[in-house]
Amino acid sequence: MDAGGGPHDYYSNGDYWWPNPDTEEGLPYIQRDGQTNPDNFNGHRIIMRQMRTNVVFLTSAHVLTGQEEYADRAVTHLKEFFLDKETFMAPHLRYAQAILGICSERGAL
Repeated sequence: MDAGGGPHDYYSNGDYWWPNPDTEEGLPYIQRDGQTNPDNFNGHRIIMRQMRTNVVFLTSAHVLTGQEEYADRAVTHLKEFFLDKETFMAPHLRYAQAILGICSERGAL
């Protein structure tokens, strides 16, 4: 993964970047436009999508039923994701789309 930043920073690899077949360690990565590398790290992307989906479903359930426990649980998800000192994710994408062997931060700002 070669992640930059710290444990609270969102990290992902650029989708279209692949190991270099001409070097032993595969670095620097090379671009294959339009071809997503299935081995790239995307765990944080999955976590962010899950949080979004949970909050949307819980909010919708609250709107449809009026039951406060749905709204309370949505608020808990948001607090854990954005505010809790132990579990928050920093509100930036500085390390999104990093390119191994080229840049540990966002490849295009």
